[in-house]
Amino acid sequence: STPLKMDVDYANPLHKQFAELWNAVENEKSALSGKEKIQKEEIETLKAKCDEMQRKLKTEEEMKKSLVAEREMIEGKCSTLEKEVDELKMIHTQDESSIKALEGEYVRLREMVTSLEMDLKTERTKFENKCTDLQEEMTRSD
Repeated sequence: STPLKMDVDYANPLHKQFAELWNAVENEKSALSGKEKIQKEEIETLKAKCDEMQRKLKTEEEMKKSLVAEREMIEGKCSTLEKEVDELKMIHTQDESSIKALEGEYVRLREMVTSLEMDLKTERTKFENKCTDLQEEMTRSD
């Protein structure tokens, strides 16, 4: 085996071409290494953004669940209130019917009282007339 020749003869066109290619490869490796570093940083940035978006999504999903539960609770309260309103309407209708019946009874009783008052007045007049007649008769008999 022949020992490697360490002295490079740059006057030789092949040696010169090899050195230029070697430098180009080294420059390309360096450039690729820089690009790779930038890409790694970009990947880390994108991962961080993904993590943040996942946290936001999870928060939004939790808020949505909370809002759905709140909506269901409100709908339940609305349903209860609607039933209570219907019951109150029914009670109001019954009260109106009772009031009309009581007003009718009041009118009937008022008419009865008026009739009784007239009868009483008539009877009082008869009684007073009878008393007067009796007094006159007693006076005449004296």
